[in-house]
Amino acid sequence: MLNGACVGSGAVFQPLIGALLDRSWDGALIEGARLYSASAYTGSLSVLIGFLALGLAVSFLIREPRPQTS
Repeated sequence: MLNGACVGSGAVFQPLIGALLDRSWDGALIEGARLYSASAYTGSLSVLIGFLALGLAVSFLIREPRPQTS
């Protein structure tokens, strides 16, 4: 499950951050490549901080299974 989440996060976050960068793009180009401002990167990558905080909060809700004694 954990390995699937690691692989899946790349499949989710790369297009998400790319879409957020594209939304804040001002149309600047250098030799045909898009030029993004520092604030565009800050805003787009802040999604990672948000999900990191969510993961930390959820980790406190996970209970460790205790062995059953007979």
